[in-house]
Amino acid sequence: MPNSTESFLHTILDLTLVVSFLFNLNSKGTTQNTEKINDSILSDIERYLLMTKSQLIEELGNGYEEVDAGAEGTEIVYYYKELGLTFSFSDDNEVVNVDCDKTVNINGARAGMNFSQIQAVLGKQKIRKHTVQTFESEEGEVYYEMCYSIGNCLVFFQSFSKDGSDSTVFVLLNPGLV
Repeated sequence: MPNSTESFLHTILDLTLVVSFLFNLNSKGTTQNTEKINDSILSDIERYLLMTKSQLIEELGNGYEEVDAGAEGTEIVYYYKELGLTFSFSDDNEVVNVDCDKTVNINGARAGMNFSQIQAVLGKQKIRKHTVQTFESEEGEVYYEMCYSIGNCLVFFQSFSKDGSDSTVFVLLNPGLV
């Protein structure tokens, strides 16, 4: 039986998948072909995950786009196009997760790659199958994910396809390490 921390983490992950999926639908075609290669991208993301909304804006500026996300667009996320990063916030205005678009290179892997391509770069990882309840489907939506622990972060690659095609990427702080 999962403990309360695991249940909370899975709830956050399920909500994050829905937010990521809805954000990607809303921002279709907005990513550039230029690749953002930054060796310190995960250390930057880790630092961002320790910030509040106002601290994030103070550091990154007002160059973000507010995007409706979440169930029925009830959540507002901040998309910094020049960074390829989208930030979600808690009710207390703390950064809770960071979505990475296809331009963000995380140790050679990025959104849009399939699971085989990701594993070739980051190493073998178990692919887990999950179901999240949605308003559109009584049976729920099935999705697949791989999770890598890199530094103090958990990096999730998710897809609605079993082979991981058209994967999305988001990053959380690893609660066991921070």
